[in-house]
Amino acid sequence: MADTTGRIPLWVIGTVAG
Repeated sequence: MADTTGRIPLWVIGTVAG
């Protein structure tokens, strides 16, 4: 989970992070 921000949308990160 280092370069995930480069391929996964920010909304996905926000959803997973809660």
